[in-house]
Amino acid sequence: MTITLRPAEPRDVAWLDTWFPAAASAVGYPQTAVADLFARVTKEQDLHLRMILRDDAAVGLVVYSVPTVARAFQPARTPRPTLTSRSAIFELIATPKAHARKG
Repeated sequence: MTITLRPAEPRDVAWLDTWFPAAASAVGYPQTAVADLFARVTKEQDLHLRMILRDDAAVGLVVYSVPTVARAFQPARTPRPTLTSRSAIFELIATPKAHARKG
């Protein structure tokens, strides 16, 4: 079994709409509509959505941000930091019930 992450894409919206609103509301996550979550990503540069894949099949979603430290002091041409140079703040890790593991 291989577990990987890939960026969420518009083609994922239909599948996410089938389970994400219920999962997000169950834990009190503020964005329960998938469209709202995708809209937030376009507004917040530090926010990332990644699909969780098990053997290339989608099984969940990770929402995290990579805070930019002292962005105001970085030169304009400084490349965006990679995950290897930052820490991430996980907002949500969610899967539909069919893929959830208990315990």
